[in-house]
Amino acid sequence: MLIKKKHILDLKRKRIGENRDYSSKNIFIDRNERSVDFDEKFYNKFKNKVKNINRYPNLDKIYKKLSKFISVNVSNLFITDGVAGGIRILIEIFTKPKYSNIIFFQPSFALYDVYADLFQLKKKIINYNIDDDRIIDRVIALADNKTSIIFFPIPDNPIAKNISIKDLKRLISFCEKKKVILALDEVYSDYGPFSLIRECHKYKYLVILRSFSKSYGAAGIRFGFVISSKYINSYLSNYRSAYETNTLTMLFAETIMENTKIKNEYVNEINASRKKLKKTLENLNLKYHDSNFGNYIFVYFKKISTKKIFVNYLLKKNIYIRDSWKNNFDKGVSITLSDLKTTNKLVKHLKNINIIDK
Repeated sequence: MLIKKKHILDLKRKRIGENRDYSSKNIFIDRNERSVDFDEKFYNKFKNKVKNINRYPNLDKIYKKLSKFISVNVSNLFITDGVAGGIRILIEIFTKPKYSNIIFFQPSFALYDVYADLFQLKKKIINYNIDDDRIIDRVIALADNKTSIIFFPIPDNPIAKNISIKDLKRLISFCEKKKVILALDEVYSDYGPFSLIRECHKYKYLVILRSFSKSYGAAGIRFGFVISSKYINSYLSNYRSAYETNTLTMLFAETIMENTKIKNEYVNEINASRKKLKKTLENLNLKYHDSNFGNYIFVYFKKISTKKIFVNYLLKKNIYIRDSWKNNFDKGVSITLSDLKTTNKLVKHLKNINIIDK
């Protein structure tokens, strides 16, 4: 007999970023993705690799290449459908519906919340304050004997946490002792303060999630990977579907790894854009979360009405930013940092804005 899981139908989900015309002159800087496409030279390198699509994927090569690329043993690697795929497989394997709980932050990546509902888990949520130096203590205090996974992005979106390696290792020790998976989402690792990728194999329950969506600029190929102990990786590998990814995604990721100069140049432009945008916001007397981490800046206002004026002004200039944050962040917007050409266009319009936030 068919088992009807009615809670799935009760979920309210919508696709983000639909009906966009990327060939238009609109500037989309609202999703923390690379806003400029790869050049023709890069695409030609990719096209030259495309062959044997008639065959099923052979993943040995990409695992070896990725292993060498990030200096991590193959036995500690598992390829996923972006970071979202890594989050989902961890939840599917290591939680029990209507029993387990997971800890995550808000605002943050929306799928933590969605997957908790989908797999009927209790949600233990830590609501951000813009300035909070007690993050680790709050996480530890919230965990109990039914906590299966703690999802901890470093840095997070729309703001970066104020946390040190020393404090993070205190949380790792706690999770190792309590047998709780600590999943560090390092999708913004190239902009982050530090990474524990080289130490991940030392801990049984530490997991690092990464992808090629942000600094590598390939959100569309949905290529992510999990770095973990052999213990965790054995579960992931045995639970996998027939193939972790497809041949085209694999070849595009391979092309990226062979052309890291493109990524490095883009990261440099992001960092330069961050400085330029901060200076512009300061000249406008607009407040922002002062962080050098991530490829975004969070701007916050005293009144929602002022925020709407800001957003609508940019929309009239065909510039899209994100203004859908909730709770303590509903008066703010996040702006994706982009290449300098795009940033110069944004700054030009911002200099002409007439806005007073009182």
